[in-house]
Amino acid sequence: MTVSEVLEPVTDFIKKQSRLTLTVVSLLILFTISGIIVVCIQSSKDTRKKTLAPYDETFVPIDEFLAPSQPSIVEDHYYARQKDGIWDSDDEERWFTDIDQQFVEELSSANDKLAESIIGAAP
Repeated sequence: MTVSEVLEPVTDFIKKQSRLTLTVVSLLILFTISGIIVVCIQSSKDTRKKTLAPYDETFVPIDEFLAPSQPSIVEDHYYARQKDGIWDSDDEERWFTDIDQQFVEELSSANDKLAESIIGAAP
């Protein structure tokens, strides 16, 4: 099959349906021009929206900075605590709290109730 054999039915269709072909070609040209206009308008809007950054100016302090007044930090409050990952006995006494049996029983009953409500709703 050669190129001329493929193009022959196309040229016959264009000759027979000249009005349809003209309409389709006109619409394609119109859409292309409309698309180019829309892209140009959108790109020009983007440049208008951009604001220029203020020029760089080196800050030179005139007076000494004053720290803002703040309440005193509680002894047990730390902004950061760096440890090696191993607790010594002082850390255990300060940070670890033994759990009493009553708390464990309350937590267990609350968990049982939650599990019962989930299982009870199941078919």
